[in-house]
Amino acid sequence: MASMLQTRLTPRALGVFALVACFGGGIGALAGSVVAAVLMILWNGGLGGHLALAAYIYGGAIGAGHGIVLGSVLAWTLLRHVALWRVITEVACGAAIGTAISVAAFSDPSSTVILVIAPAVGATLAAIRLRLSAATPASPPDLSAAR
Repeated sequence: MASMLQTRLTPRALGVFALVACFGGGIGALAGSVVAAVLMILWNGGLGGHLALAAYIYGGAIGAGHGIVLGSVLAWTLLRHVALWRVITEVACGAAIGTAISVAAFSDPSSTVILVIAPAVGATLAAIRLRLSAATPASPPDLSAAR
């Protein structure tokens, strides 16, 4: 068991995992801030106000957390054979869409459903859709039968 774990945790694999975590956190923070801006427009009628900066930082922090943790887990488990840019952008868009749907469904913008559960469900559904639509990697030809 230890040898299998050691073969999977190569320096290249750890580097890719760190890259996915960094990009996932950055794109997640951007998506979280955009969702916060949309919420500010919907509830306050504009992007300003005395709580605007706090809302953008809070949305960005939640998005970054989701991007680092959930994005990395989904990329490593479900989406290993999908292009990295598609993994990061489509999962972040799925999280933002999940949040937007929950904002439309619930009246309290600070509820746990909107902040934690909805982005996770949206990102997971986007990852499943991406996994099902992605082409499976071609297996190498069996050369033993040709001999």
